[in-house]
Amino acid sequence: MKTTLAANRKSKPPGSLLRAHSSIVLDGLQRAPSRAMLYPVGFKPEDFSKPVIGIASSWSMVTPCNMHLDKLARIAEAGANEAGGKAIIFDTITVSDGISMGTDESSTLFQCLRPSPLTRIIKSAIVNSRK
Repeated sequence: MKTTLAANRKSKPPGSLLRAHSSIVLDGLQRAPSRAMLYPVGFKPEDFSKPVIGIASSWSMVTPCNMHLDKLARIAEAGANEAGGKAIIFDTITVSDGISMGTDESSTLFQCLRPSPLTRIIKSAIVNSRK
């Protein structure tokens, strides 16, 4: 396994723009614990040389508007994987304007909470797709 991982990491230059963020977290002997955490979620040794593509999904059963979004996230995941990346789906806050409309909290939810967790997840994660 060491030979396979080492060969995969050498296939792209360390400063590769396609892996600018994930290489910091995944490459090198000292990052072995980070890679070990990703095997149980479906990573294979060859996936560590691919760009990691984050797919945010606000799927939930809080509102009917979001109940199908898990299926769309899976389709996006398949497309990213087929294009040569390694997709990771993560969730974000779901807010229903139909449910929260007219409450004191509704403006706070839409203006503050919604972008904040998503931004924090993307900036702290290993994903390379940040635009």
